[in-house]
Amino acid sequence: MADKIDYDTLLSMWREQKKEIDRLAEQSNNFEIISKSHKELNGQLRKELEEKNKDFNDLQKKLDDLKKSVDNRLEELRKKGLV
Repeated sequence: MADKIDYDTLLSMWREQKKEIDRLAEQSNNFEIISKSHKELNGQLRKELEEKNKDFNDLQKKLDDLKKSVDNRLEELRKKGLV
């Protein structure tokens, strides 16, 4: 014959399960908060990186243009026999 579980034992088991459910719900909520925070930070960092890449590309173009200008000027001076 199966052992009978009395009311107090069942109540105690229920309370323990309720505590575990509450703990897991809080943990899940904390993970959601952290995840949201990380998503926001990631978005900000991606935006900053995009801006820095644009700045870098703009500077690279300016540098390339300057080099071409210097090369052209040197070529002109060579043709005139000044260099």
